[in-house]
Amino acid sequence: MLIFSTIEGKLRAYTVILLTLPLLAACIAFYTIVRQANITNAYHDIYTETSYTKYSINTWLEHRAGDIEHVAATPSALLEDPKFTSDFFKAFLKSHEDFRSLVLFDTAGNVRTSIPETQRGNVADREYFARARKGLATTTSLLKSRLSGEYIIIVAHPVQDEKGAFSGVLTGAININTILQTFSLSHSSGSWRPILLDAQTHTPLADMESGSAKIIPPPDGDTGTPQIYKNSDNARVIGASMPAKDGEWLVVMEKPVAEILDGMERMLLVLAIASLGTMVALLPYIRRFSSGVVEPVKTISALSTRMLEGQYDAECILIDTNRTPVEIATLYDNFCKMSQRLSRYVEELEVYTSTDPLTGLGNRRSLQKEGARIIEMCKRSGTQCSCLVLDLDHFKRINDAYGHPTGDVALQTASAIIMRNIRKADFAARLGGEEFTVIASHTPTDQALVLAERIRADVERTPITHDGHTFTMTISIGIAPVSASCDGSTTPLDDVISKADCALYKAKNNGRNRVEQWHAEDATMSCKHHQ
Repeated sequence: MLIFSTIEGKLRAYTVILLTLPLLAACIAFYTIVRQANITNAYHDIYTETSYTKYSINTWLEHRAGDIEHVAATPSALLEDPKFTSDFFKAFLKSHEDFRSLVLFDTAGNVRTSIPETQRGNVADREYFARARKGLATTTSLLKSRLSGEYIIIVAHPVQDEKGAFSGVLTGAININTILQTFSLSHSSGSWRPILLDAQTHTPLADMESGSAKIIPPPDGDTGTPQIYKNSDNARVIGASMPAKDGEWLVVMEKPVAEILDGMERMLLVLAIASLGTMVALLPYIRRFSSGVVEPVKTISALSTRMLEGQYDAECILIDTNRTPVEIATLYDNFCKMSQRLSRYVEELEVYTSTDPLTGLGNRRSLQKEGARIIEMCKRSGTQCSCLVLDLDHFKRINDAYGHPTGDVALQTASAIIMRNIRKADFAARLGGEEFTVIASHTPTDQALVLAERIRADVERTPITHDGHTFTMTISIGIAPVSASCDGSTTPLDDVISKADCALYKAKNNGRNRVEQWHAEDATMSCKHHQ
């Protein structure tokens, strides 16, 4: 049994079991590739058909515009003959069944000839009439007929006399159903045939009255990578869309994923059940292997990663190593002992190097790290933060009058007042001597003023009692907001501390025991170190 107490022995015992897993993985990978290939091929077919339909619609509309242009080119002298014009229009409509009517308007927009003779009214206010006056042909957007209530498009072309002067407008109306029938376009996405939508509202042109917008394929569908999505009928589909008629319409075609895959998803279910059965059968072996080797190794790996990231306080998880290989058990125990020792050493070192020993506040070293982090966090979130620089007034007199031990108590009291007035998200540090700083996160200047005044008042009313002496002290505070940018010669942290220190200088000069704010005009003044 000694051979099975080592990693090598256990690996030999379980290798036979693990060799069966790659076969299952290969089957799944093969099915995944085939499935993706079927979806991709179906998408390419959809994309090709949609593109062809779009091209056919655009070409068809161009030909209908050419038909109207051809009629409009008839000599104006003939078109002024009502009987000739009426007979000519009837013959045209008989041979061009796509058009439901032809109407000739005069230069004022009134009907001159209409076939069928149902058109009335004046169209001088219509855009296509205004464009015709400028010599421009127009194929309108979808319009609702004022006579029949049907949705139509109008193909308009200016009519000119022999001298090229504007003499009227010729229009031909086409029912939207004519376009749908010509290109076998569907009235709904449920038929899995192309549908024609309004590009702005995504409403089917065949059912504009409903105002019901359809879900269109994702915009990156033309990248060649099909995306499965749920359409308006809540069906999982792939699809493609193409703009038509100068972007006013969308040709959309979808196909259900279930129809594309046919029976492949059932096959996937069978494979999944077979794989699950295999995994259940192997579960006891996997558990033994995991408990003996994987768990200790994973724990060591996780601990080492956390320690590398600076989390030296991580503790080893208590695990049963009775069935663990001898080498792994020894490695795990030794690593846990070393991590505990290292955690204690690092904790003591971090406290020593980042904390002011007298006040318990951060020192300059930790200020550079934490202050910069808070400022960067505020900039990323788009919020303001502020800096306070605080200095005890006439602190030298306290040392001279009561002694340095009492001065130390005064510094500790001031530090405690600062800490109880700021939030956990803020950071306070001792800059040196009797000077402190606070980096207040997510704090605009007006709130920083309130904070500073609260600290100032708290210091002023708090008595200091030590070694038989009782006295009060005051503090001066300078405030500055973190600038959106600063010159390249300094960091944002150094910049804001310098500005707050300048405001502190103003507070000292203006009588002490007060709060002053840094302003842009202070940039020109000389902020000598306060006394």
